[in-house]
Amino acid sequence: MHILVWSLFIAYEISFIYFSTPSKLQTFTLYCYAYGKNILLFYANLWCLNFCYVKRKSNYLYFIVLVFELCLYVFVHCILYKISISWDVAITELITVKLVIQYLYRAFYFISFSLGYWFVLQLLRSNNLINKMQSRQLMQQKRSAELERNLIKAQNAYLTSQINPHLLFNTLNFIYSSLYEVSRKSAEIVVLLSDMMRYSLTEIGEDGKVELYKEVEHIENMVQLNQARFNDKLNVKIYLSGDFEVRVIPLVFLTFIENIFKHGDLSDPECPALINISYHNNILDFYTSNKVRKVNINKGHGIGVENSITRLQMAYPDRYKLKNEVVSDQYITSLVIDFN
Repeated sequence: MHILVWSLFIAYEISFIYFSTPSKLQTFTLYCYAYGKNILLFYANLWCLNFCYVKRKSNYLYFIVLVFELCLYVFVHCILYKISISWDVAITELITVKLVIQYLYRAFYFISFSLGYWFVLQLLRSNNLINKMQSRQLMQQKRSAELERNLIKAQNAYLTSQINPHLLFNTLNFIYSSLYEVSRKSAEIVVLLSDMMRYSLTEIGEDGKVELYKEVEHIENMVQLNQARFNDKLNVKIYLSGDFEVRVIPLVFLTFIENIFKHGDLSDPECPALINISYHNNILDFYTSNKVRKVNINKGHGIGVENSITRLQMAYPDRYKLKNEVVSDQYITSLVIDFN
């Protein structure tokens, strides 16, 4: 585009001279010198404008650079004129008041083009910046609106949760009272279920976390509840080690524990399922292993594990290691969280 515009401009000026005053036509070499230095002045001034105003933001610096540009332009013009005409021409013949005025007029002519082009570029950049800022503002407004809608939903869900657990726990207490005289074992199952529901719905703090020992108690209740379902015939061993006062995101181990009862073979006393939880030196180590059930009627879709990974990544980005693998006939889950 620049080459095309310069070509049209040069063709216009030479054509105007040709049709108006043919006697003033110069040689091809002289035109090359003349337009070469003028085009060079155009782009040199453009660079100086960017340097002085955009980078340095100084008006005085551009004034100094402009004076230097004009002096250099006159000097180069004289040198090129001597090269194209004759070295025998005295420099005093080239630097006369009339010629210097002509040189400076031509210089300001192309500097004005450069200024106009620079202002157009700045205007386009400003418009692009304004458009980007407006787009960013619209995106922020859209996100704010979505957050506000989600907040309203969360508030409604929270208000609903204040009603539903109350009704649920009252109902469970009623069932427990009704069963206690009939079957104490069934009543104990109701108590376990009530404790698990209460933990899931009411024990979570404002930071979205719970103490690790409460999470461990929840796991133990889940094991007892499943033992009650199968008349204490499940072979499961739990090993705990360390201080469990650290706060963790709740129900993070729930999916992995549920998978033991859902997909594991817990009928072999020689190969019980193992649940090992330890916390030492700010390192939480969660390990489970269970014998894989040969015929599994519970076909999972892996959604629970994916959700757990998402929650772990959000709460402990790049500070956890999760590994699920099958070794021989054992399904092993290893989760290590670094709290340092």
